[in-house]
Amino acid sequence: MSVIKLYKTQIGASLVFFILFMYLAIRYNSDQLILLAGTSLLLIGALVYFSKWTAWFYQVLLVTLFLSVEIPILSGSRVSLPDEILIIILSTAGLLCLLLKESIYKTIIRIDLIIIILVHAGMFLISSFFSTMQLISFKFSLINILYMSCGVFTTTILLLQRQITFKKIIHIFSIPLAILCVYTIINFAPHGFSSQASIMMAQPFFKDHTLLSASISMFIPIYLFYPWIYPKSGTLLKTAAISLAFLLLFIVVISSSRAAWLSLIIGFIFYLFILMKGSFIRLIQIFSLAIVVSFIYSGEILNKLNSNYNSSGSEHASIEEQVLSASNIHSDVSNLERLNRWKCAIRMAQDKPIIGFGPGTYQFQYLDYQLEQDKTSISVNNPFNSKQGYGGSAHSEYFLVLSEMGILGFISWVMVLFYTIYSYFRIRNNRWIDRQNILIADAVTIALITFFTHSLFNNFLNSAKTSIPFWILIGFLVFQTTQLKKHEESN
Repeated sequence: MSVIKLYKTQIGASLVFFILFMYLAIRYNSDQLILLAGTSLLLIGALVYFSKWTAWFYQVLLVTLFLSVEIPILSGSRVSLPDEILIIILSTAGLLCLLLKESIYKTIIRIDLIIIILVHAGMFLISSFFSTMQLISFKFSLINILYMSCGVFTTTILLLQRQITFKKIIHIFSIPLAILCVYTIINFAPHGFSSQASIMMAQPFFKDHTLLSASISMFIPIYLFYPWIYPKSGTLLKTAAISLAFLLLFIVVISSSRAAWLSLIIGFIFYLFILMKGSFIRLIQIFSLAIVVSFIYSGEILNKLNSNYNSSGSEHASIEEQVLSASNIHSDVSNLERLNRWKCAIRMAQDKPIIGFGPGTYQFQYLDYQLEQDKTSISVNNPFNSKQGYGGSAHSEYFLVLSEMGILGFISWVMVLFYTIYSYFRIRNNRWIDRQNILIADAVTIALITFFTHSLFNNFLNSAKTSIPFWILIGFLVFQTTQLKKHEESN
């Protein structure tokens, strides 16, 4: 029997054991059998690495990521299939590559952005040790670390080994994205594209419209840039890429997600800043000035916000009313509830400022930090009994990290943002990087800017459908930085 056939047989047998263990675990409600099923996936990951099938499984993940669905397993827990299975397999294969291939390890580990990501991953584990709910925190941390590993490390490794390219990845992603767009339009049209029904627009693939819009917004700049990144591509491919970008934009518009709209606007402003030869230092100066001005004129700003009565809650609210309602903190229930969650996160951080309450604990702990005057008609009083779309989220990645991982975790997250943007400017301003790679860096960074902006108002890094694309895009910047270092050292 050939080595390839042997690996196929072993992978097939391991998959059979995984399915058997999962079936028995669900039937008999057994955590131990779930662990055995997870062990089977680790074995498959090892076999995938040694059989050199990592790139194939990676491509399967790209195709199925946005079309995966959640199914219930034990005690109210849910698993998304098949994407979460593939993420565990690919994370295992990527980790083995780092451990066994010294050249790959040395190439990746010396990148500043990678070190910051590892520090952030470490903060998940450290915070979990001191968590108020350790089991929940370790589970939550494991999920987030798997997403980082699969998105950043496996992507970077495959790019370094030339088993995948940026072009191939966006070609593969275009298939499920196009299917998702068509499905969403067909599913949402009977509701008249009403904002009140937007939560259901992409179910069962996406649980609500905000998660959908955050995920697909990242791909709009990438497909818009496609004709300029690959000028020698055929007219059909260029037209298809631009068409898909506008189709994705249409979905974001009808999603009624004001955070997604704002994120695209900020992404566009960032691109204008780049066209005007803006630098990293100038960006920091502008950002710092904006904070100082906001603090000085905070009273006038609050008065202006309190005088806004536009609401997004009306079934027939126009896009203009929904846009204007984004600054209504007087009567817009969605905005008031978001403020309630942010205030709770700050109060939690004041109680445990250094290391936080522990990853994944916000939804259980923030309830006691709500004040009666801050509650709204959609406030949650029981974390196990909340209406869909109104669960115990902090509605901000930044406030979530602050409350769950303290100031140390918050700093590590902000440093991920800081070094991502810093890495981009290093790439863009270096003479060794050609025009095509500069355009790729432009598109990728604008996409990341949309997510960093959206993260001010929602937290989705615990969802594979948003987290995996986000970390994959970071992986591109890491890969480009490795190429930059190679050029610098050889000259």
